[in-house]
Amino acid sequence: MENMDLILDSERVKDEKKWGDTGIYVRAYDPEEKKWTSADIVLLERDSLLRWLKSRGGDNPWAENVVGILLGYGHLHDTGG
Repeated sequence: MENMDLILDSERVKDEKKWGDTGIYVRAYDPEEKKWTSADIVLLERDSLLRWLKSRGGDNPWAENVVGILLGYGHLHDTGG
């Protein structure tokens, strides 16, 4: 897989219980702790989630929006409407 710098969303980390977990863990940078860690994708910043979803050649805006909505980010792409 190509090199991806995934970053945790500090607000999501603070309220981690609110978001639950997906069981899908990635290596991500925690800006509060200033270190790399293993974290559930639900704790990623919005742009990092989209970057991860597009990794390995992914490009399906509709499916990416569905994942964004299910994980509480809303649409990850402009819906054009």
